[in-house]
Amino acid sequence: MSDYFDREAGLRALAVFKPANFNMSAYASELRKIMEDLSIIGGKETVQSCLDYFANPAARGASTIQSYVSCLRTQEKYNRDFILYENSRSYQVHRAALVYQANTLLYTALFNGCRYLRGELKPASDSEVTQIAESIEGPICELQSIRSSTPRHTIRHSKGKDSLLLRQLPIGWHNELLTAIASDPTYGPAVAILCLTGARPSEFGGQGIFVTRDEAGRLLLRINGKKVRAGAGQPWRRARIPSRDNPAAQYLHHLIEASGRKGVYVKLRSVDLLSRRITETAYRLWPNLWQNVSATTFRKMVASEMKAAGWPKHQIALLLGHINTRTQAWYGSSVFGSGADFWVDQVTAPRVVKMSSEEWKAVAEGVARVNKIRNSQR
Repeated sequence: MSDYFDREAGLRALAVFKPANFNMSAYASELRKIMEDLSIIGGKETVQSCLDYFANPAARGASTIQSYVSCLRTQEKYNRDFILYENSRSYQVHRAALVYQANTLLYTALFNGCRYLRGELKPASDSEVTQIAESIEGPICELQSIRSSTPRHTIRHSKGKDSLLLRQLPIGWHNELLTAIASDPTYGPAVAILCLTGARPSEFGGQGIFVTRDEAGRLLLRINGKKVRAGAGQPWRRARIPSRDNPAAQYLHHLIEASGRKGVYVKLRSVDLLSRRITETAYRLWPNLWQNVSATTFRKMVASEMKAAGWPKHQIALLLGHINTRTQAWYGSSVFGSGADFWVDQVTAPRVVKMSSEEWKAVAEGVARVNKIRNSQR
């Protein structure tokens, strides 16, 4: 981002800008001088592309421009420098809005520069002259930055591809992320629970997740399930964490002690903002990752650690809130975990987990082998 690029000014310019109002051909000699004086690498090409961009004012209708304004206002509402794209199309739409905004600012700045060189615009001080120059430089840098960027850091991928992210994250990444967010009382407790249980982000809504301790001082986390219907999902599940040797458990113990009560509810008004906060923090910690870290990445991490530690499939299903062992195939892999970063020692839930057809087949083969051995011994 250029220091001179003002997004609010860009929104104001978009609201009133009409290329037909400007006649750059009347300022041809002044514009040529500006292009010759540009010291920015590729500045002349960027200016020429801007003029070509607005050569046909009818190329973009009022509805297109309004969609650009709406897109940019959405980003302005949440964050100036970062936005989470749902897919490649939303990235391209937002990129087009940024290009249009930067071209608008550059076109307006060039027009003012031409008027200054003609003497039609008389700045009151040298600082205003500097400001005119900076108003040209800023959008040029912005356009060059947009065109050289790629969507690899900004597109949210599917569940299957999300598991591959675990291979690129550093060892202990979840503890590092928790440390970065721990000072935030809104999202710190939620991230600690994600580190331990891989709960769904939506399960922090409503009543939230209850954190307490048993008589032996072990953490107990009761999670009210989501995606629950007849024959699918666990209505609730309870996880026990006996150890205090990891940062997430220590954080939750301190949370209970600071509250002065036997337990606390960890709940969020907006679960979408939890993933956004995690994504933004991870982007600052590891800017070279090829895709986003989100709240569901913790779910893949916990599943991978359980698989690496050799936990039975039905126990993994219980902690993830599933009622069928086949669903966990989408969540992580034993090759992505070490087995040493999983701290839950007991999981309970009300519904019995169904075995997959492959497991039933393995059970049948095991029974057949046992019967064969018994028959041979008679």
